Amino acid sequence: LSGCATNYYVNEDHYTAPKNYEKISVYVTNPEHEAHEILKKSEIYDLSENPNCPNKLTLIGFSHYGRCGTGGFVVTAATFGVLPSGGDIIGQLAYALESGQTTRVYRHKILYSDSFSLWSVPLRPLAYTKQGAQAKALSLSTRDICKDYTSCQYVDPFEL
Repeated sequence: LSGCATNYYVNEDHYTAPKNYEKISVYVTNPEHEAHEILKKSEIYDLSENPNCPNKLTLIGFSHYGRCGTGGFVVTAATFGVLPSGGDIIGQLAYALESGQTTRVYRHKILYSDSFSLWSVPLRPLAYTKQGAQAKALSLSTRDICKDYTSCQYVDPFEL
């Protein structure tokens, strides 16, 4: 199936709640974290290069998972990419935000989808990259406050 492609999409209509935070300048204490580029592309915060910035953000966790099984992929493979497969991918980004003497842990739940087929090749210019879809979903999401990172680890797919 070398002629097939995977495209990523974000259903913006899913994100109906208004943002529950303001865009502030933050210094990311761990820019080597895998989610740093996604955070940067999402533009939910102004990322500062100044370590003296009063707001410090530490990326804690980034996870995403999709559907189980290979049923859809088997159909796509059996039809040589003519019938597409794909589905929703659920994820979350957790981080600690230190502002003054207060540190809070936040989580953003994200939802995006993928589609894999022969037909995805000509649609590539209309779709996001995986990281682009994650950043777009993050930019549309609201944030949840968590007691600690442990309480933010599980995303119930029915909450999204």
